[in-house]
Amino acid sequence: MSGATGLIAALKRTFNTFGVPEELASDGGPEFTSEATRKTLQDWGIHHRLSSVAFARSNGVKTMKRLLMDNTGPNGDLNTDSFHRAILQYRNTPDTDTKVSPAMCVFGRHIRDFIPDLQSKYSPHQRWSSTFPAREDALRTRHKKAEQRLREHTRNLHPLKVGNSVRVQKPDRTLPPQMGQNRHCG
Repeated sequence: MSGATGLIAALKRTFNTFGVPEELASDGGPEFTSEATRKTLQDWGIHHRLSSVAFARSNGVKTMKRLLMDNTGPNGDLNTDSFHRAILQYRNTPDTDTKVSPAMCVFGRHIRDFIPDLQSKYSPHQRWSSTFPAREDALRTRHKKAEQRLREHTRNLHPLKVGNSVRVQKPDRTLPPQMGQNRHCG
C-alpha cells in the first residue's frame, strides 16, 4: 500500500501500539492532506498540525532525510540494518531544548540500542581513569600550541569605513560562489 491508504494503515498500527495521540504534526505532504487522512484523523480525535517545511527542526524531515542518505549505498539500496540502528540512536538522543529523548517521552525510559549502557555494564579500565588528568594537560598544551601557531600569521585589520570596497562571497551554498564580487560598504 502506498499514498494515503498506506499512511492510514501505518498510523493505525502505530496508534494500536502506542496509543492515540492528541496531535499529529506533518509538513503537509499530499498523503497527510488527503481527504481520507483528514477524515481518519478527525474520526480518531487527532488534531493535525502543519509545520513549516523550511523549519526542519519542528518536523524532523531534515534529520530523517540525513539518516536515509547516510545509510544508502552507491546503487541507491537502503542498508536497513544500519538504518534501524541509526533510528534507535535517534530515539535515544535527548532533544537539545527539552533534554528528553523521544523514547523517554513515549516509554518513560531509554530503549536498548547498540551503545553500551555506561551505568550498569561498562566500566573503564583503571589505567584510563587514572591517566585522565595527564590526558587533559596534554590536550590543553596541544590547543595552546595550535593557538600560538595560528596567531603567528594573523594581524589586526583596520576597521571598515563607509565607501570602502570589499569582496563578498554569497553564504547560500546552493548557488555557485561568486568570488571576487566587489561591493561597497554602506
